[in-house]
Amino acid sequence: MFLFLMPFIRMDAPAAQQTILNLAASHPGLIIRWHEAIMRVLKSLPRSVVDRLMRGTIREQAGRDVAVDLVRQPKFARNFFQLGLEEVRILPQTYDVSGLQILGEQCSVHILNA
Repeated sequence: MFLFLMPFIRMDAPAAQQTILNLAASHPGLIIRWHEAIMRVLKSLPRSVVDRLMRGTIREQAGRDVAVDLVRQPKFARNFFQLGLEEVRILPQTYDVSGLQILGEQCSVHILNA
């Protein structure tokens, strides 16, 4: 699942990644159906197997529990990617530094790494 990265690397992405992201964004229905199919497979597997698959990526048990529950819900894929692809389509191609500075002055920004 790589589309969740699109808003973060859409600006100034390396050419190879930009090509893949643009191709994926131009076929949203296909990407959504593909991820829904993957999630249906994950849903059919025992929860412990999916948990084991994610253990290398998410080490903390509480965070992994949430992630395992999410990746076993095909409707989550549709909702997540429809929203994400819409954001990517309206996202500007360059940074608006002055706009980001104004936002930074008005509200604090926190980044959560799982």
